[in-house]
Order: sequence, then structure tokens, then C-alpha cells
Amino acid sequence: MVPMVTPFEWLAQQLPSIAARMGDLPVTSSVQPQQVRSFLAEHFDLEQSTPLLEALPAVSSMLERWTTHVTHPRYFGNFNPSVTDGGVIGEALAAAWNPQLAVWCHAPAAVEIERFTLDFLMGKLGLDAESCLAHFTGGGSEANHTAVICALTQCFPQWAEQGAAGCEGAPRLYVSAGAHDSFFKIAHAVGIGRAAVRIVPVDGDLQMDVTALRKMVIEDARAGCTPFMVVATAGSTAAGTIDPLKRLVAFGRVQGMWVHVDAAYGGFGVLTERLRPHLDGIAFADSITFDAHKGMSVPMGAGMFFCRHPKPVEAAFAAANSYMPAPTADGSEPYLNTLQWSRRFIGLKVFLSLVEHGARGYDTLLEGQCAVADVLIQGLIDGGWQILSQSPLPMVCFSHQDVRASLEAHENLAAAVRKRGQAWISAVTLADGQPALRACVTSFRTTPADVATLLSEIQACRIGRFGHIS
Repeated sequence: MVPMVTPFEWLAQQLPSIAARMGDLPVTSSVQPQQVRSFLAEHFDLEQSTPLLEALPAVSSMLERWTTHVTHPRYFGNFNPSVTDGGVIGEALAAAWNPQLAVWCHAPAAVEIERFTLDFLMGKLGLDAESCLAHFTGGGSEANHTAVICALTQCFPQWAEQGAAGCEGAPRLYVSAGAHDSFFKIAHAVGIGRAAVRIVPVDGDLQMDVTALRKMVIEDARAGCTPFMVVATAGSTAAGTIDPLKRLVAFGRVQGMWVHVDAAYGGFGVLTERLRPHLDGIAFADSITFDAHKGMSVPMGAGMFFCRHPKPVEAAFAAANSYMPAPTADGSEPYLNTLQWSRRFIGLKVFLSLVEHGARGYDTLLEGQCAVADVLIQGLIDGGWQILSQSPLPMVCFSHQDVRASLEAHENLAAAVRKRGQAWISAVTLADGQPALRACVTSFRTTPADVATLLSEIQACRIGRFGHIS
């Protein structure tokens, strides 16, 4: 008689095989919404209980069949990488123990593990852990939101009590044409309005044009507005561009503006010898966003917010109540330094991933991704494609003379590649207006053989759509 396993034993048996066979699965799924909904209605009746051992195989099958597998070695899409073993185990342990990280006394081990991890990463970023603050967030958008709140608190003394009504002159923040769209949502949410976000043109390298920025700031100030914040992007979503960080920090200092670096993607560069020089100047920013669920390959979501100035952070998130425990001796209660209150143990998966690989191991993994991107670039050039961006990060934007100069043509070609199921790429509009195909090496499991498959798929779809080989 075969002994019955528990749901936890079933899960432990299944997890190792997921990563092992991922490369043999199709990257994409062609399922339609009604098919998924019908399956759920047929197999699950939520009015009554179902033994987990009966339900789990069905759920696992759904996730295998009906998912775009972002952990696949031939997923060259957005920043959703393969995940470390330590990250997966960290997620499970955090859920099982379920510590509440609002206050230190409820979760001393969890709070200190997060602090220890953030202090280490602050050192890699060039920040002083003794004088700076940092915390985990659900993702980069939350970290960027936090940065804008802190900048407003610092730059407008009446902001905390009166909001936008207390500002002298309409607030203005500046982002490059390649910046993340989250800043428009954030401007809406904090009440300064989407029009407060000023888009700065880019130069020939797709970086924020500092001369154009200077001109816009001067013109806005003369018009009675108050420029208060510059956002430098370190690893743009479309092209992996890193803005000129040192120049932007210097400009912000002269103008008395808060300089935030959105390094949600590119922050991982501080862990590699190859990429670290491209982030020169990040240590002098007022605040930084960095997503561990992108470059550090931990399960989503694991954003981080770093700030050189504790006082505006503390002022922005101050709270007075009778139902929370008294602060610890050092007064650093998590809920008093973050937008969140109740929060799960986000940092454990980052900590265990660092324990598993160490900074040196990450250097090897990330250098490997960059090397694979180099192989991709050379293969595209050899195949007659034009490289449209020069990011040092493992992201490649490219086009071909066969592809008409329209975003639609690039989207159609990308869709044709995805439909075949062997690889995933996307189409983007670059910050200078050029349409392009985009491939990002997000997985540390991607090999030159996977690149060869991608190149073959792209070429087959190009020939299929345009009917000839140049």
C-alpha cells in the first residue's frame, strides 16, 4: 500500500521539477478566457471543501498549461526572471511563519534579517547604513511613490498638513522620455496632478538631455512653478538606458532639487564588476528604487526603497496612536518609516538568495546574462539586423530594413514569434520615437543555445511575413 503524502510533501516533490523541465515547455499559452473559466467552474465548488491533495494537481496543471512562463530560459520579455531556490524557500517560510512586520517586538528576527540585508545592499550602492534609511516594498512603483512623498515633504514645509494647497507654486518633477510611467500614476495619487510630470527629451544615446532639463527647469521657475524633483532612470524599461547619474545629481544639488534614481531594473549592476562603473553617481542620489525581483532573480514582488535622509521619511510616515506597541529603544519601528502598515516578510527571499549565492555568485550569474546578451547582439548583426540601443545591461533593441518603420509592424513580428511558442519578445517605442523589437536576457538559465533558437524564430517569422531573405 502506497503511503498517503501530505499536501506539503506533495509540494516538496513538485517544486524541484518545475525549474528542471521549464525549458521543455512552450513559453506561451494560446488559451482563451472562457476555457479557463469553464475549467474552474467544472473542477471547483467553493461552497464546500475539497481535499488539497485532489485540488493541487489541477491547480498546478493550470499554471503549467495556461501561463506565459516568465521563468523560461527563452523568455526575453519584461523583467521577470528565473527564480533562485533561496527565493522560493524564503517565500514558503515567510508564509508559514507569517510574521507581522509593522513593529519590531512582533517580529524581531524578521525585522533584523531585513535590516541586515538592506544594510548590505546599501553598502553595495555606496550608502552609509548608519545614516540612511531603507525598507522593502511590494515593487518599484511603491518605492517610487515613497520617493515622491518624501521629496514633497522635504521641499514643501506645508505639504504634510495642507497637501498641494500648501505649495508655493505648482510642483514640478522631471523624468526622461524613457522613464517609467508609474510617475504619472504617482503624481495623480499624491494630488499634484499628472501635468506636474515634465518629460525631458533624450539625447542620441537615449539618455536624459541635461541641457534640455536645465532649460525646462528655468522656464518653469520663471512661470511661477516650483521644480522640486528630478528622476534619473537606471535601466529604462524599453531600452535599458542609464541616465547620466553624476551630472543629474550635480544639477539637482545646484538647483536645490531632490534627485531620485529609479534603478528598479538596473540596480543589480552594483553587484557586478562589469556594470558597476555605469552606475557611478548613484551613491549621491537622495533616494533610490531597486527591485530584487528583477535583477536579483527572487520571486515577485520585492522592491526596495533607499534614502539618504531619515528626517523626511520619518515626517512623511509619522503616526500617533494608542493601539500599537511602544517603540523600541532606537525608535525605528517599520510602520513609522514606510507607506505600509501590516506587511509580510518580503526580505526573507532576498536574504536567502544572497545566502545561497553571495555577492560573488551574483556577479557570476549576472555577468553570464550580459555575456549571453553579447552573443545575441552578434547574432543579430550577422543576420542583418540593426542594433538601436547601446545599453550596458543585458537588453537588446533591434530592427531590420524589411520591417516597415512603424510600431505595428514590429508588434506583428513579435506576436508571430510568440505565437510559435518557442520564445517571447516584445515591440517597444524607444524614447526617441523609434519602433523596435526588444529582447532582454532575464534568466540566469539562458544559454547561447537558447539565443540560437530565438534568432532562428525571429528569422523564420521575418521570412514568413516579408517573403525573402536579404
